[in-house]
Amino acid sequence: MRLRVAISFLLCLSVLQLRLAGQQSVSSTAPRDSQSVATLQQSVAAMGGSTALQSSGIVAHGQIAVPPAGISGAILWENQGAEFRYERPGPNGPIVFVSGHGDAALIDGISVQRNISHLAISTPPPHLPALCLLSAINSPAMRVTSPQQVSLNNSTAIKISMVDQTDEITSVVTQQDWYFDLSTMLPLRLDFVTAEIHNAVAAVKMTYVFSNYQRVSGMMIPLNVAMYADSQKMADIVFASVEVGASISPTDFDAPASTAVAK
Repeated sequence: MRLRVAISFLLCLSVLQLRLAGQQSVSSTAPRDSQSVATLQQSVAAMGGSTALQSSGIVAHGQIAVPPAGISGAILWENQGAEFRYERPGPNGPIVFVSGHGDAALIDGISVQRNISHLAISTPPPHLPALCLLSAINSPAMRVTSPQQVSLNNSTAIKISMVDQTDEITSVVTQQDWYFDLSTMLPLRLDFVTAEIHNAVAAVKMTYVFSNYQRVSGMMIPLNVAMYADSQKMADIVFASVEVGASISPTDFDAPASTAVAK
């Protein structure tokens, strides 16, 4: 369980526009509460409000700490439009989750796993909540419920739930509950489900707790993210630097063609 969830943390540049081939569409236009959509827009504006974030090259360096005996160390995450690459330490060398130009792959140092498109849409990027919310606002298939005022850490927060109803699989693996600070409109917490590597509909309840927002190239980015699985602390991430507008080589998003290459 711990290794499975630790690997799922690696899958943290969710490209919400990716869809699973061959799945029957559930809804082309999902119900969207106008007040909630307006709240999401306010939050995006509070974080910088730049739609350029969706096509910018973004490179993040940091450290992941996995208690009590997990594999901790340096992380390097990159994204450019629909392409992404996440690298973190693993038991057999670096674990890399990469978009592969539309054919996502997970490389753990000794093997390459493919046919895992569901992983690219089930785990939001913890350092880029603005990107997640922009994608939700722009997706007509994203069902958005009415906002609620709730108590969170002895303070009042706004809760908004959403799910991507593009198809049967996305309806299972994209359920999200967002919590926003009532005064700043910055995201405080995200509860969501993420899929297992070999089973798209087997889910684990996950939580991100965002803190230490800093302005980077005009964007507010949480440099500290605590991660939980079924309420159990799984990891802490501290970002040392996030570059927005970075130049990234397209080859960074390539995936090995075989296990032999990974070895």
